[in-house]
Formats: sequence, C-alpha cells, structure tokens
Amino acid sequence: MYYTFAALLFGAEVMAAAWRRETLVLRGLFGETGARDGVAAGLLDRFAQELPAGRVIFREGDPDGAMFYLLSGAVALTKNGQALRTMQAGEYFGEMSMLLGLPRTATATVAGAAARVVPINRGNFDTILRENPGVVKKILKEMALRLKATSEQLRGP
Repeated sequence: MYYTFAALLFGAEVMAAAWRRETLVLRGLFGETGARDGVAAGLLDRFAQELPAGRVIFREGDPDGAMFYLLSGAVALTKNGQALRTMQAGEYFGEMSMLLGLPRTATATVAGAAARVVPINRGNFDTILRENPGVVKKILKEMALRLKATSEQLRGP
C-alpha cells in the first residue's frame, strides 16, 4: 500500500511539474517584449496551431473557451458581419469571453494567409494572472485601450 501511495504522489508531482512548465512558457507570451523575445520559438512549437486562410476560429455566440495569442498572420474580428478589428502577430483575442464566462461576442476568422496561434486555456491563464501582477496590468491596459478605441469608433467623426 505504501508503494502505491508513493507512486501516486510521484505521478502527481510529475503532472504538476509539467503543468507548471507549460504555464511558464505561456507566461512568456505576455512579457514586456512579447513572444519572439520572451519565449524560445522551439518551446512554443508544442502549443502552436497552424490555421489556414479563411478558417473560422470561433463564432459570435459560441460558448466561452480558450483565448488565443497570434504568433503570425492576421485574424479578423467581426460582429454581426461588421469588421471590428484585425489582430496582428503579437496580439491576443478571445480573452473577454473566457474572463467573463459568457458566449463569444465576435467571430474570429483567419485573414489573408495562414495564421499561427497559441490557444491558452482558463487554467493556464488564471495561473499566469495570479502569479504575475505585471501581466495583469498589461492586459488591463490593453483592454482599456480597446474599449476606448471602440467607444471612439461608435461615437464617429
């Protein structure tokens, strides 16, 4: 019985270490210098997904899920068929739905050529936010800038 318990504890430690390493790699995406300088490209290959042009990543009204960090390419965000913004490499999207636990508020579609994205699940994102106050401040600042831009867009010229 002792050996079984020891094996279970060892397995739990190995899993925790692997999950922690994953979180540390993903945290680098939100560093001051961004993914290219903050995280070795080889480490990100494990998480990155290559998406073809025109691929819908998620649709407005879909249940919440992962957020995405854009490594390369572009992603168009639309709401009710109206263009909101085109995300470029080094930007992230899908965080609002994940943070609020609400359905997606926009549709995300790969624009132009293929895009390379890193999905970030809620557990990893929560850990990144909990352990890195600088990342929290950076994300809050980005969200405030996006809200300001949307308000100005709605206000018109």
